[in-house]
Amino acid sequence: MQAYLKVTIDESMRLITLRLKGAEASAVYTELLLSAYDGIDKPWLYNRLLDYRQFSGLLDYSDVERLAQNWAERVAGQVYTAKVAILTFDALTPVRAAGFAHLFPNNTVRSFDELHTALNWLNAPV
Repeated sequence: MQAYLKVTIDESMRLITLRLKGAEASAVYTELLLSAYDGIDKPWLYNRLLDYRQFSGLLDYSDVERLAQNWAERVAGQVYTAKVAILTFDALTPVRAAGFAHLFPNNTVRSFDELHTALNWLNAPV
């Protein structure tokens, strides 16, 4: 399946949803994510839902580091906190996500296997 990324922004919920599909190389998805963030004004003001349920690939650590560096440059000088929910059926993704969380300070990252549970957490007061 060809690499695919669908981005949805819900202003009322202050939520960006990023749905990844396919099984291409990690670098392909990294470029898609970086491009998506380029098109969003002040993405750090939103919570984020990363939907990996139809993603069969694996993001390499070097690509996650690249995303983290890009994010750090975007948020330089900004004061913010955000929640990031990772929606996945893969048992390894939550373990990997916990290992990457330190690369994204000011973001609380949690993994979920049910959409409603992820949305409830994202919408709950901090």
